Amino acid sequence: MATRLACNRYLADAIQQWAFTSLRTSGWAREFYDTQRSRGKKHHAALRALGNRWLEILWHCLTKDVPYNENLHVANRNRALGRVNQPSKLAA
Repeated sequence: MATRLACNRYLADAIQQWAFTSLRTSGWAREFYDTQRSRGKKHHAALRALGNRWLEILWHCLTKDVPYNENLHVANRNRALGRVNQPSKLAA
């Protein structure tokens, strides 16, 4: 496996840790991670994919100057995935 030389390992490690810790508190993050794993991705590859998703959310929050709102994100995610009024896993 090739490793990128132009990678900030401190930042990459921080994002992976962010993704890992979000599995305990965010229902959609856990669902995303589990979906990645069910598609055959290994643990670290699934965490990288989740970290990339978190970076997209961070970029949106910074460029739109809005705070992160888990409930709004879940509603937008469900709408994008074609889910209609399904109960959130956050309540569990």
